[in-house]
Amino acid sequence: ATGEGAFYRIAIQDVERIEVLRGPASVIYGTNAYSGAVNIVLKRSDRRQIEMDAGLGDRDSYRAGGSATLVGKGGASLFLSAHASERRGEVWTFVDEKRVSGPVRDFEESRALTLSLQSPRHALLANLFRSEESSLGTAATFATGAGRHHDGEGLLLSYSYTRPLGARADLKGGLVYDRGHRDFPRTGDDAIATDGDAYRASGFLRSSVR
Repeated sequence: ATGEGAFYRIAIQDVERIEVLRGPASVIYGTNAYSGAVNIVLKRSDRRQIEMDAGLGDRDSYRAGGSATLVGKGGASLFLSAHASERRGEVWTFVDEKRVSGPVRDFEESRALTLSLQSPRHALLANLFRSEESSLGTAATFATGAGRHHDGEGLLLSYSYTRPLGARADLKGGLVYDRGHRDFPRTGDDAIATDGDAYRASGFLRSSVR
């Protein structure tokens, strides 16, 4: 909705696999998948477990996070994950398209929280993220914001319900809410900036017969 895909909203430690579909995939993933889809599948476990990870790098870089899986009766499971990271590079000299030079430092900070609750009939997904990173400006010049911050955040909520219709058919319905926000400068003094806030809401109902 904001013209940018935020793949860092899901930590790689939480991913089971990534599926890339090229071409129309609207039948599977809805009307927005008209040119393709990238499907990120979260890890699932049939037993209770806790995973933790952390790391330190140079120039005050770090990453830390963890996830927990709880398993209930009847095939129900709860997955909860929280991750934070910060990466800072060296200061380097950037020469823009107008031959103006100056110091620029690459950096990236991100926070992400994911919750997935699944049972044979119900599925609930919630994802919240916030990020801050360096930018080379809207036109790769200091006059359009090179070296300043690019902020982003988003919220994704999804719920679906599946009801069997006999032995060979089922009915599935659900709701999806996806909100995104981006803020980045368009001038060197940050007097003019793009502060965009957008959301997308949709619902679906379909039946499958085997």
